[in-house]
Amino acid sequence: MYYLFVMLSITSCSLDFGYDYSLSSLKKCELKYQDLPDDVRTILYSSAVGMEERNRLLFVNPADSSRYQFKIVESAFVSSWIAYYKLIDTDKNIVYRIEQGVPEPYIIDSKTNKLYIPSDYILLSRINIAYDSIKKLKDDDSVSVVERVVAAANERIYNSVFTEYELK
Repeated sequence: MYYLFVMLSITSCSLDFGYDYSLSSLKKCELKYQDLPDDVRTILYSSAVGMEERNRLLFVNPADSSRYQFKIVESAFVSSWIAYYKLIDTDKNIVYRIEQGVPEPYIIDSKTNKLYIPSDYILLSRINIAYDSIKKLKDDDSVSVVERVVAAANERIYNSVFTEYELK
């Protein structure tokens, strides 16, 4: 029993509670892709096309890239394990905790003070597939095959669900 108490004491002292809000404590609602604000859909589409590098944070207003920081918090026990992520609003000095495993990208709209997170990781790939298929439509004679690919990708995109969080 003594060892259990010592282990719990050490564990509680080594945990990092350096955040103000966990996403689970924020007001939220679910939206389908087609119900997202136009600005959010535009930034999603433009970031997916080409997909040369993956950005965890996307900004409706590019000037916000200097306002927000993204940090990885490693586990206190095994430093190579990710415990969670921090989204830091440097203007308001507010830190949000994002659990490890939450799909990305995290889309921030500072005009509405909202954070949008997709329900799955492969959304940007779906948008990229649809875009590439549309490009092929112009260059290819086998329109029926390409049209089916585009229709399938678009259906998956439009059925994608996002969680909209109201930031503080």
